[in-house]
Amino acid sequence: MKNTLLFVSLMSFMVPFTSIAGDAEAFRLLRLSNLAIKNNDTINEELLDLVQASVNDSVVTARKQHHQLFLVGWLISTFGGYNWRPVEFTKRKFVGTVERASRSNSAEFTEHDVNFDLYFYRKKYLWDVFKGYDKQRALKRQDFRRGKHMKDYNVSPYVRDTSNISRMDYRLHCELTPPAAFRRQLNELFYPVYHDRNLETHPAIKDGKPGMGFYGVFCSDCNHSCHTELHPYEWIWWLNTSDTSSSDKTWMVGLFKEGSNRMPDWSVGPKQGRISIPFSIKKNGKSTITFHPLAFGKLIDNGAYEMIPNGVTSSSLNFDKRSVAVLGVDNSYLIDIKVLAPLLNNGVQYWFDRVLEDKENGYINGYINFSIAAEDLFTFKMTVSE
Repeated sequence: MKNTLLFVSLMSFMVPFTSIAGDAEAFRLLRLSNLAIKNNDTINEELLDLVQASVNDSVVTARKQHHQLFLVGWLISTFGGYNWRPVEFTKRKFVGTVERASRSNSAEFTEHDVNFDLYFYRKKYLWDVFKGYDKQRALKRQDFRRGKHMKDYNVSPYVRDTSNISRMDYRLHCELTPPAAFRRQLNELFYPVYHDRNLETHPAIKDGKPGMGFYGVFCSDCNHSCHTELHPYEWIWWLNTSDTSSSDKTWMVGLFKEGSNRMPDWSVGPKQGRISIPFSIKKNGKSTITFHPLAFGKLIDNGAYEMIPNGVTSSSLNFDKRSVAVLGVDNSYLIDIKVLAPLLNNGVQYWFDRVLEDKENGYINGYINFSIAAEDLFTFKMTVSE
């Protein structure tokens, strides 16, 4: 018979959950050292895939987006086919390993791109990205402006033997122009935006080929040869495994609105999104979850409530520290929630769910969820420590 437990905050924050035997294998990987995760891309991708993300405007209704250069953008889209086209009409998640990151040398009109080329160890994402290459082959567009971009659509990755796939043939280009007012903050606190930083040296990453998760519009960039992109990505997340001697798990997370004027229908502000981040903590220990806001803009009063499921009680991050008690039949357990920069309004909400007791190994596994409503962006660091 299942033992019913209550998740009760000392400040009257309550979430019910049940102690059941669930699939704890993926959560078990969260118990590995940062060094073990950093050195195994497959494990890193599996952990990143536990994260679940969404936005309020997840359905893509506009069939094309184009450059907004007065009438020029419309003309080259209409008569030349230079535009972006959806591969799928619902925004979606991809998780992979970055092989290359690039940034614009300087702002061009409203664009200053921060790009990541993603490759996949997880078969489900590798198979999904085939759709983009199949659409590119069907369109057979060539970028005649640059000879090196000419494509042979009769060879891999446009035709394939699924019993003999080379993962390095299948790149997903993930692209975003961050909002201009926040680029310097992002460059210092979150990820490289300018060329004075790179993945290897940035303190939030320190890995030349990190695992990363993205959520956004899966599309074809027909401004070139209709190559496959996630553009714009509106959620991005990764585990900062740089402190290889620590058992702490530090998540870097960002919600973005596209900062250029290229995607007025695909990335609408204010940006409202929800993300679920996994945790695994010792049942008979004492843990702290520390939330650290980084670069962010205006938060929308009451906007975060729209992304919270019915019947869920959430809380604002307007405090320095809060203790949460897990009360069970045989034990009680405290989690301290710390907020390093308490927020002044309710534009960010949090709650716990799917909290399961792994009795065999003595852990409590679950998700901490965030609903965010921001005018342009919200980035944060979350550390789970014991």
